[in-house]
Amino acid sequence: MTVVGTFHPTSVGHPPSGEIPVAAPGGPVSSWSLAEQITAAGVSGTTTHVPELGVWTAVLDLVATGLASVYDLDSLAGAGVAVDVLDPADLAELALAKPGPQRVRAALGRVLLRRLLTDRVDPGIQPQEWRLSRTGSGRLIVHGGSGSSCPGIVVLQSPDVVVAAIGSDLVGVDVEAEPSAQMADDLLGYSSELIDPEERRWLAGLSPAQVREDLARLWTLKRAAVSALGLHVLLDLGLVRARLSPPSVRADLGLSRSPLSASQWPVTIGGTRRWISVVTVAAE
Repeated sequence: MTVVGTFHPTSVGHPPSGEIPVAAPGGPVSSWSLAEQITAAGVSGTTTHVPELGVWTAVLDLVATGLASVYDLDSLAGAGVAVDVLDPADLAELALAKPGPQRVRAALGRVLLRRLLTDRVDPGIQPQEWRLSRTGSGRLIVHGGSGSSCPGIVVLQSPDVVVAAIGSDLVGVDVEAEPSAQMADDLLGYSSELIDPEERRWLAGLSPAQVREDLARLWTLKRAAVSALGLHVLLDLGLVRARLSPPSVRADLGLSRSPLSASQWPVTIGGTRRWISVVTVAAE
C-alpha cells in the first residue's frame, strides 16, 4: 500500500517566502511566551502554529539562552528553568540518559513539552500533572489528569536546539541545518535509497547553493515522516519519498494508515538558518 499526503502551503512556497507567523496576541490563538512558561529567568524561544496540520511547535535555542553550557540538572535549576515540573517517571527516564549535556537537553525537552501541553491542550491541568509514558515501540504518549489520551506529541533534542510539538494526530518533527558543500556531495553520493531517482533529477538542475538548501528540506521531511509513523530512522528512511513544491511526503508501507500531511519553514537557530519540517498522520 502507498500512503500519500500533500498540502497547499499558506505562507511557505518554493523558493521559501519566510516563516509561518505566530498568531498575534488577542487573536483566536494567543502567542506564547517561553520566558513565562519555561523559566523565571529570561529564557527566550519561539512558538509556531501550523493551522492546516493542527500542530503547535515550541523551539528553544540553547545557544541564545545560554543553556548550551549547562551540564547538570542542578545547574539547570540554578539557571531558572522550572525543573520542578518533572515527575518521578521523568527523572527515572532521564537517569538512563548519559550524564552531562545529553541529560540536560532531555530534561529541557520534557519541561518544554509539559508547559506546551498545559498552555495549548488543557490549561486546567498543571504541567507536572501530565502523565507521560512510552508505547512498546518507544513512542512517547501523554495522558491528562483524567487518564484520557491526549494529542500526538514529540520532543527533539540536538546540541543547540530543543523542539517540542503537539498535534491532534500523530506528529513527527525534524530540524536540520543546510549541509556544507562536502556533506552535500557525500549525501548525493549515497548508494542507498535515501535520495531516490526523482529527487536526484530535481537536484541535478539546481545551483550548488540551492542543492544544499533542498537537501536539508528533503532530509527533514523524510525524518519527520519516519518519526510520525513510528519507524526506525536508520532502517526505514529509504521508504519515504519527499517533494518540495509544495512540501509533501509519501511512504511505501504495507500498513493501513490515513494520509500524511506536511509543513515546512525556515528558522534561524544559533545564527544558522535551518529547516523545520512537521508531518502528521491520523492514528489508527
